[in-house]
Amino acid sequence: MATAEDDKREIELIRAREVEQFISSPLLVDAFANLRQGLILRMVNSMPDDSTVREQCHHQLKALEQVQLELKHVMETGTLILKKEQQQTEMIEFFDSDTLPTQ
Repeated sequence: MATAEDDKREIELIRAREVEQFISSPLLVDAFANLRQGLILRMVNSMPDDSTVREQCHHQLKALEQVQLELKHVMETGTLILKKEQQQTEMIEFFDSDTLPTQ
């Protein structure tokens, strides 16, 4: 019987797989790169006395970075769950009575 923890785990794994496919999509990679490049160019090409434009670009670059970090966090959460389960399985197999030397 599935517990609430099992359901949460499964949801996190599904989200991690979806995010991994999503962030590795060439379309999304290009979109992030183009947005970043456009913001940097806008900042560099702003008038020397236009600090407002540079501040806006700075905030937008930070927001773009935060979106990327959040997506990576969701993906890494799923990866950590799988690694933890693999380690637990390996430990169980290692300490399984069938693998212990007999005396």
